[in-house]
Amino acid sequence: ESAEGGNVAGRVAELVETTDGVIDGLHRLAADLRPASLDHLGLDAALRQYARSAAAKFGIAVHFKARGFTSQRLPQIVETALFRVVQEAMTNVVRHARATRVDLMVERRDDQVQVMIEDDGVGFEPAHVASGEHFGLLGMRERADALGGTLTLESSPGKGTTIVVEVPNADPHPHR
Repeated sequence: ESAEGGNVAGRVAELVETTDGVIDGLHRLAADLRPASLDHLGLDAALRQYARSAAAKFGIAVHFKARGFTSQRLPQIVETALFRVVQEAMTNVVRHARATRVDLMVERRDDQVQVMIEDDGVGFEPAHVASGEHFGLLGMRERADALGGTLTLESSPGKGTTIVVEVPNADPHPHR
């Protein structure tokens, strides 16, 4: 009987350890999904910080410009999605574009927020990546769609790439 009791205690300890590991992993994932800088600074300042760190990390010139931002924050869901789009776009630039310079602009207008990422890289033929999977474009497009926005892509071989994401600056599902 006591041997079995010890066995159960051991299993419980194991499960607790496993659960702790899973929870740690989820916390890390959540932090990655919504960087702390976004919570504290808002989209424009968080992107400015990201542009600086990306430039240092990837060794390319990143020029950042923000227009029309006020002390009034955008909805969290909008900030997170746009921050993600910029990260995905920068990952593409680093992986595929062989660019030396990226211009990153975010502009807040009356009821819209626009993010533009422009690089001077090798470019590509958009028709050939219509599905866009291997450029992470699908993920970016889905983020824009989920917010009732649009993603526009312009590129041609040798001419670099421009990605423009425009979304309403309101939460599309305020009651969820």
